[in-house]
Amino acid sequence: MTISNVSISPAIAAAGDVIHVSCKVTMGSGFYENAREINFYLGNGEGSHWFHSTDWTEQGFYLAAGKSRTFTIVQNMGSEPLFARGDRLVLSVVAITGSESDTGTREATYEGAGMTWLEAWREPSIASLSARRFLNGAPSPIGTQAAVSLQAALKPGAASGGMACTLSWRKVGDAEYSQPVSVPVAGALSGIADDTALLSALQMELGSEYDVLAYFGDEFESAKQRFRIAKAHTKFSVAKNAPGVSVGQHSTASPESPKFECQYPAHFYGGITALSHAHILEMLGVQTGVTGFPSGVPQGWKDVAITFPIPYKQPPLILIFPQTGNITAANVGSNLLVLLQDTLTATGFTVRWYNDTTATRYPGARWIAIGELDN
Repeated sequence: MTISNVSISPAIAAAGDVIHVSCKVTMGSGFYENAREINFYLGNGEGSHWFHSTDWTEQGFYLAAGKSRTFTIVQNMGSEPLFARGDRLVLSVVAITGSESDTGTREATYEGAGMTWLEAWREPSIASLSARRFLNGAPSPIGTQAAVSLQAALKPGAASGGMACTLSWRKVGDAEYSQPVSVPVAGALSGIADDTALLSALQMELGSEYDVLAYFGDEFESAKQRFRIAKAHTKFSVAKNAPGVSVGQHSTASPESPKFECQYPAHFYGGITALSHAHILEMLGVQTGVTGFPSGVPQGWKDVAITFPIPYKQPPLILIFPQTGNITAANVGSNLLVLLQDTLTATGFTVRWYNDTTATRYPGARWIAIGELDN
């Protein structure tokens, strides 16, 4: 006797679940291959559990030697734990053959398809998760430490052996979370409140939000929950030992970098006075310059590297054009300026001047850069 075309679902099941089994049974030849009863078992190699029989009482069941039949069985596995958590169960078939007075048996086991058994579903969950900013051991809206409160849960009466509880984090906008930090399962089940040690490696920026992700479970069952920590905020902040004032956030000024900062859109209804042309350009991130070429190259080209007086936070938008005398038909071919490919950075760029005339000329390269200054 052989069994084939075996299908067992679901892939993971526990006591009380309904399972679906489908298989094809083919009898061999000979007198003791005439099956009058077939029993179906699920087992882990050390023990097995009967879950269905097909015999002559079912519409005169009989499977003759050399014949095949496909069986489809839907069965509730009952309420009692039968195997160890994580055991892999496979299908075994035992056929009762021959006659009532001359009985034989045939057995076959199929290893190709199986089911993972859980003695019971534990139903792990994250009952509650919160996180907030701490500073010097106390809650603070301008803190840079993260304190986490966590409550994990299991179905009443379920054991937590083999379960793991972890925390990880990322700054909002980042693609990846940090490496998980282990949390004692017993502590998570009883509840952890305002613990800064769990995420001690996380030092938060004042102007950024952070996501904290809690995980609780094992390879079979798990739960996740996320909590977002808001940006640091305060109504008004005056920097200590530094010339700095901030509205809506903690001041980040230092003696070397005095600042007035504001987290909100600013409306100056009376206008802004005492601003010079240079102040306005700096506020807008505008810088200009003229760079001369040291020697005119007839029928050739020349590269000149230009450095911004103040660097930008990222490569800015730039405009480049020649500064020279009268443009005539004779010298127009000596006024072609281009940005050299892949040279634009936050600190400068390289401009290339082409002169396709036979004359030696000395033009200047005037440039305008616009972006966010890094100061």
